[in-house]
Amino acid sequence: HLITVPVDVIKTRMQSPSFSGRYKGLRQGLQKLWSEEGVQGVTLGWQPTLLGFSFYGITVYPGYEMFKRSFVAIAGEANDALYHVPLVLAAGAASTAIACLGVCPAEVTRIRMVSNPSYAPSAMAVATRIVKEEGFFRGLYEGFSFVLARQVLFGMVKFLVFDTFATWVYSLIPVLAEGQLTQLGVSLLSGAVAGVIATIVSQPADAVLTRMKDAESVDAATVISEMWAKGGPTGFFAGLGSRCVWAGAIIAGQFLLYEVCKGVFQITADDLSLFLDVIGSIELGSGMAGLRN
Repeated sequence: HLITVPVDVIKTRMQSPSFSGRYKGLRQGLQKLWSEEGVQGVTLGWQPTLLGFSFYGITVYPGYEMFKRSFVAIAGEANDALYHVPLVLAAGAASTAIACLGVCPAEVTRIRMVSNPSYAPSAMAVATRIVKEEGFFRGLYEGFSFVLARQVLFGMVKFLVFDTFATWVYSLIPVLAEGQLTQLGVSLLSGAVAGVIATIVSQPADAVLTRMKDAESVDAATVISEMWAKGGPTGFFAGLGSRCVWAGAIIAGQFLLYEVCKGVFQITADDLSLFLDVIGSIELGSGMAGLRN
């Protein structure tokens, strides 16, 4: 996420009314941003990005695996084959919803820093001023439903496409599963494909969120009405190309890093399954006990 901050800056400004028409595309935008604002411009918002998506990474991936195993346990192994896709989607949605509690205030702060650089001198100062002027929940969590929609859609599609695409590649060329380098290559490709498709699906929510928390907070109904009046359906896909590059690189890197870490620590799929099945059974057992009580 930190590596792709410059791309995220361009994407956000292409969606922002404050910078309407200033950036024509990713390459031109990056060149213009660098020439006008230098290092400070291309790194705008790196602090909330680091904090928000660190929380996201810590919660969403373990949560996805644990929820998936819990849901499979509830549905039963016999039904897993029949309802595999809904179970994967539900696990992705549940884990992402928890992650959004940390992502939302960080994303609101980042958007304000990028769209209104003079708002406050630092990320902490931006967040503090937002809370002071707009209140804690309205200022930092008013856009939660759109962060949730964006991230849940993105998360569900990401995991589903990655899982489906990687399985398809291995079924097409089974020999790729035999070597570590080829497995890394499949993870990299599958992650890139998953990132791009998830971006397209979740782009409208991202565009609305940026407009809601631009130079000042605006309610969702007003934003959606204005976006539709000015650009129609295409208005909800502003900055799509830049965000596809951003997401494709990030998701490919995430799944690649996941595979590398498994190799470095010599963790096998059976090891992960055993550990996560135990965690899932503990969660399921606690949930059932709660129901009985």
